[in-house]
Amino acid sequence: LLVKLESLRLDGPDLTMLPTDNNGNSFRGDIPTELGNLVDLVELRMTQNELGGTIPSTLGNLKKIVDLRLGVNRLTGQVPSELGYLDQLVDLDLYYNYLSGTIPSALGNLASLEDMYLDV
Repeated sequence: LLVKLESLRLDGPDLTMLPTDNNGNSFRGDIPTELGNLVDLVELRMTQNELGGTIPSTLGNLKKIVDLRLGVNRLTGQVPSELGYLDQLVDLDLYYNYLSGTIPSALGNLASLEDMYLDV
């Protein structure tokens, strides 16, 4: 089990944990709800893929995460209010998806947030 994993980047042409900003792996399918079990994760980048379905509410369990990037995918539904539990979150990127509904008021609790990219 990878419960001590701190960084997971799936946004490059190669699966890598190096600090690069490559994009476009063409991953398909839903974001696994089990990612919420990686409680030591500080960075999750899955931009520019073909991920669909909804954003799992279990991502609200990632209390140490500072960088959450899910932009440029095919995600649908509402932004889960559980993301408002991410006290350490500095960067939130959800833009260029097919999200709907209102922005949860719980996101107003993100005191550490510096950058947020949304288009709902």
